[in-house]
Amino acid sequence: MNTAYHTGEPHSVPPAAADSPYYQRLRIAFSDDRVAWAVRAPRVPDIPRLLEALGLTPGTPALFVTGGAGNMDEAQMERTRPAVLEGLARFATDYGVSIVDGGTASGVMKLLGEAMSVSEDGPRFNLIGVVPIGAVCFPGYDNPDGVALDAGHTHFILADGEKFGDESDLIARVALVLAEGSQRRPFGVVINGGDIARQETYDRVLRQETAVPLLAFDGSGRFGDELAAAAQGAPTDDPRIAAIVQRAPVYVAPLERGPTVIYAELERLLTSG
Repeated sequence: MNTAYHTGEPHSVPPAAADSPYYQRLRIAFSDDRVAWAVRAPRVPDIPRLLEALGLTPGTPALFVTGGAGNMDEAQMERTRPAVLEGLARFATDYGVSIVDGGTASGVMKLLGEAMSVSEDGPRFNLIGVVPIGAVCFPGYDNPDGVALDAGHTHFILADGEKFGDESDLIARVALVLAEGSQRRPFGVVINGGDIARQETYDRVLRQETAVPLLAFDGSGRFGDELAAAAQGAPTDDPRIAAIVQRAPVYVAPLERGPTVIYAELERLLTSG
């Protein structure tokens, strides 16, 4: 498993900043002594080159997570936490799966970051946050209106962009490139989510190369529940959801059945055909 979390030569790598050169390995030093590698990315990036800068190579099983952030309420967070920590994170650990997500200290991304702190032995899988540089903040980059990055992530891609959604296409593409040659098919996981998650999922299924299988966490709330219902045959008034279930295989993992079932569904998606 490739990882750079809590490792490497932190003083020989320049700190990340908004004006950092593209494709250069950077570091983000969080206040709790955790260090993540980062790289700046242009609007139309060379993804293999980004991964090389991060010390990551294709041939790694990978998935991407689309999910709720700041508008995910506390009840939804608590209901989803066991599925993420004991289902998704445990699965990623056991199978060496890299997870690509939105990288901020909110919602689903925060839960995934928590999973990296559970073990005293350090990181258990690569957790790669892809963010629009203009919408976030981190140590060394004081953006007054920015959302903080999650310190549990191992790597970050700091993409050109001023608002959330600008980076959406890159999240899936990073996972797809990482998975090339791994003999494990990449897929996406949908957990909660609002209109940005809905739109980015719709945009992905319109392109054949990113219309990969999806696993919706039923019971996580909002878009995740709507997509799960439609995948099980319920009528929908949203033409985007109708298009998603028509264009991509959508599977359902009910949270009420516990983390073991979540794990099994993830395992089935990774290892089947």
